[in-house]
Amino acid sequence: MAVQSAAPQHGTPIPVVPSGDFRYDAPPSISRDDYIAIYCLIDSPACPEAGTMYDILATRDEEGIIDPGIEAAQGMHETGLGTNPKGVGRLPTLRADGSVDPCCGGRNLHGVQCFPGDARIADLAVDWGNGCAGVYPDYATSVRTWKGVILREYVAEGKDTPAKAVWKYAPVGKDGNNPPTYIADMENWITCWRAKGPKACYAERGIAVRQ
Repeated sequence: MAVQSAAPQHGTPIPVVPSGDFRYDAPPSISRDDYIAIYCLIDSPACPEAGTMYDILATRDEEGIIDPGIEAAQGMHETGLGTNPKGVGRLPTLRADGSVDPCCGGRNLHGVQCFPGDARIADLAVDWGNGCAGVYPDYATSVRTWKGVILREYVAEGKDTPAKAVWKYAPVGKDGNNPPTYIADMENWITCWRAKGPKACYAERGIAVRQ
């Protein structure tokens, strides 16, 4: 099945700016099509929303922009972009009446904890952080929420790369976190996607993709 690419939603394509660093608050260093492929080649449940997610990240709002490649790398490490069978990034379970059962997935690609005023629709009990991960109405809302958290709570404090931010985002001893491994994994994904594209990078890691 071919990967489908949605049309840009902002009239003109968002330009890609080649980069050799790993700043969160930077223009996109990968194309919209490659970003969509990162999600869709591995059948992430967020695939249908990937184009919208790219635009949310790469379009400057009142808080700023984030390089979509950095987001995808962090989502890959946290939840396998929603493909981890027991992760908070997978689709939530619905009850017979259509309400969300807060037992399982939450469309939460980055393990964002619940906080006052966020856009979550339910609470998912977890054994890390403050004990609560947000369940979101869609993946675009999950990404928009994560973008705000990163810009407000990390970039604004000077933690503007994974090498600086992960020590706070996923501290040692919490949920088995190993910050150096986490940082290296993110940087390796980003470097590979920029240089070779998603399909080649998945092949190098032995990850099955759509044909």
